[in-house]
Amino acid sequence: MQLLAIRPNQVLDPTLLTAPELDSVLTATLAMYEQRGYREPWIGYLAVRSGQIIGTCGFAGQPKDHEAEIAYFCFPAFQGLGLATEMARLLIETHRQAAAAASCRVIAHTLPEVSASTRILAKLGFSCLGAITHPEDGTVWKWALLES
Repeated sequence: MQLLAIRPNQVLDPTLLTAPELDSVLTATLAMYEQRGYREPWIGYLAVRSGQIIGTCGFAGQPKDHEAEIAYFCFPAFQGLGLATEMARLLIETHRQAAAAASCRVIAHTLPEVSASTRILAKLGFSCLGAITHPEDGTVWKWALLES
């Protein structure tokens, strides 16, 4: 799997544009850039596997308060195959390679219930810090990656 950066004003390879969810993903990502800015590597990515876009992932903007938030989503046809775990793993690696990684930790938010996403985070070494009130999403569980 590889992560393909979603850049403003980019033209994507038409052979990749097969997922029906793609238009809404690109629109939402570009809107996020308008609101939070665009600074690589703290951006959105398309997850590409075997020449197909299978989902999206990325950072929820530049690190804030010494935290870099990740998010990931597999398109329905590709759920349950371990691909979201791989997306999250690649985001963690991207974070580690960034210069700012030394001064910030990786976090994620989930719905406040056990789910595929909470299992992914636990598998990757995240710890649930408890419930918080997110300004956009309401009550969520906050997770942080425990670095060794």
